[in-house]
Amino acid sequence: MRQGTPTLMRRALLLATCLVLLLASTAAAPAAYASATPSLPLERADTGDGVRAVQTLLAAVGQSPGPIDGIFGPMTEAAVEAFQNSENLDVTGVVDQATWDALVAALPEVLMERGDSGDEVRALQQLLADAGHDPGPIDGIFGQMTESAVEAFQSANSLPVTGLVDQATWDALNADAPEILMERGDRGDDVRDLQLLLLEGGFDPGPIDGIFGSLTQSAVAGFQGANDLPVTGKVDQATLDALTDSQEILLERGDSGAEVVALQEKLAAVGYNPGPIDGVFGPMTEAAVAALQSIHGLDTHGGVTQDTLDKLDELVALAATAYSYGYNPAGGPDQWLGLITEVFSQIGLDVEKCGIDDRSEDCIGPQIDNAMVIMVCESDGNPWAVNWASGTTGLFQHRPIYWADRVSRAQALFPTLPSDATPYNPEHNIMVAALLVHESRDALLGYNFLNGAWDDGPEPWGHWDGSSRHCADPPLVDP
Repeated sequence: MRQGTPTLMRRALLLATCLVLLLASTAAAPAAYASATPSLPLERADTGDGVRAVQTLLAAVGQSPGPIDGIFGPMTEAAVEAFQNSENLDVTGVVDQATWDALVAALPEVLMERGDSGDEVRALQQLLADAGHDPGPIDGIFGQMTESAVEAFQSANSLPVTGLVDQATWDALNADAPEILMERGDRGDDVRDLQLLLLEGGFDPGPIDGIFGSLTQSAVAGFQGANDLPVTGKVDQATLDALTDSQEILLERGDSGAEVVALQEKLAAVGYNPGPIDGVFGPMTEAAVAALQSIHGLDTHGGVTQDTLDKLDELVALAATAYSYGYNPAGGPDQWLGLITEVFSQIGLDVEKCGIDDRSEDCIGPQIDNAMVIMVCESDGNPWAVNWASGTTGLFQHRPIYWADRVSRAQALFPTLPSDATPYNPEHNIMVAALLVHESRDALLGYNFLNGAWDDGPEPWGHWDGSSRHCADPPLVDP
């Protein structure tokens, strides 16, 4: 199983042991643990590389000498006595030649260690990753990260922490390894069912063709990462159970009771009107669930799965950010005037901006009044208003498909806008609206300068598809 030439340059506690020990003898430890026999005897209060070598060997055979620090203290003495007792030696706490020879004879065979490479190392790295210990790249090279992962696994499983893979470590790794039910290269109906489950859970496996290829592997890995499972891209029982559980129908039309009341309250809180909050899962509640599923890429069937509940809880938490701005459901749209003014003023949308050179007489006025008009049109000041047909969300009704790109652009204007901004957050929603007005206003001025055709240029509020047409009172302010 072992590949390559063993290295003598290992983690710190072995490095010191492997440098220069005092004397050689006919009973030298394997290179993985120590390079030569120290001057014996060694006993309590002694210090140096010889003591460090003893401590290293004691740890390797399962004793507890305390820190590998080259200081022969009470813990090292107790470990020597415990080892001597286990080997039917005179229990003196002193390391004499007989004790040293017995330590060497008791050392486990090293199967893999730092510096090795090959398929066996690759298999080791995968087992470590499956067990939740990051070995670094799965590349077949036993480097520092793999050694650290071995140490972490050994510590977690009450094995001697050496960073070396002996038979006990290898057996423990394989005992912990879950059975793989499906993996890349597999084919058949089971793979097709897996692909359908992934698709229903919002993870695209590629064609539903029963072939476990790279896209299906990536979808499995994505699902595992999203559900706190070891990310292997392979399907074990835990992954399959989690996928199945996520698609089990927990609530559906015809159900009633407290759980339905809780569902209806959450739907209403994030803009999906379930009808009366009455604990009866009727057609309006079903339609609200189906709309939420459709907009957020979940399997659309109107039944409530765990994925649906998880998404709903996520949206409820996001929608709750409105209250941090003092949102009052009975306060009306005017309660957002102060926040809109604050945001728009940061990038000059509160003042007039005019053209340049010979078109300098053409000006675009302050946009705060217009912002209020558009907001009333779009959401009536409801920070979690949602259009079920398009998925547009929040005060200024931004489309989910454009949101991430607009947030990225808006961060150049608003450095405080986080990358995980949400359209349910009033300030985030207003910042992205301000970005679009800012871009369109500058585009209109530039278009007018080049073409002189003011009426044909882009409008500062053109992204809202002529909302002013259904908001005659009050009208938008020209331009």
